[in-house]
Amino acid sequence: MNVFSHSGDIGDIIYSLPTIRACGGGELVLFNFPGRTSQPMSIERYLTLKPLLEFQSYIFKVRFTNNHEDSSLNGFRDHVRNGENCADWHLCTHGLPWEARTTKWLTVPEPLVKNRTIIAWTPRYHCFDFPWTSVINKYGDDLGFLGYEQYYKEFCKIYNTNNKIINYIKTDNFLNVAQIIEGCSLYIGNLTSMTAIAEGLKKKIIIEGFHNTPANHFIRQDSVICYSGRLEI
Repeated sequence: MNVFSHSGDIGDIIYSLPTIRACGGGELVLFNFPGRTSQPMSIERYLTLKPLLEFQSYIFKVRFTNNHEDSSLNGFRDHVRNGENCADWHLCTHGLPWEARTTKWLTVPEPLVKNRTIIAWTPRYHCFDFPWTSVINKYGDDLGFLGYEQYYKEFCKIYNTNNKIINYIKTDNFLNVAQIIEGCSLYIGNLTSMTAIAEGLKKKIIIEGFHNTPANHFIRQDSVICYSGRLEI
């Protein structure tokens, strides 16, 4: 059985999955590599991600270890190149073509929320004139917010919601997150693990760009990345 390992942030792990699938699947080992990620992998983070990983047919086993179990998959940072994205960088670790990430690589059980516009926002990675106010004005009470509750409160404070109710959606793990995104009609977010999930599900998506980074830019019909306030909402 193939054994892959990863010490990256959760979004990086999600973007590694097309590579694992293209290799025929296998075991995925998660571990912490101090100083390599913005948020260290821990047993708590592993447990929130585990249900989503285990639901994928090509992940035969997933486990967490306190030991260093590096693999070529985890060397994706050595393949960072302009014009490609994080999934491409992972595919390069095994000499695989970019086409391996063009099809939906995540599956989930029955969606938990249907036909709503879902937004995700974190304090990092922003295009500061992204038209969030226009998003709020257009979709209003139809909006559902995914992420930490503290980020939800900060978002509502920064972007005056004009008395429109943005519903906060509480989730227990990333499988729940994926179930909510799977059922949405549109996903709008900045560079987060939830955006990685939306791409893995091949949802209609609008991304708040950040300094022209290509990390989350997948060129397809239903994916738009915005680096300025000029966006038709």
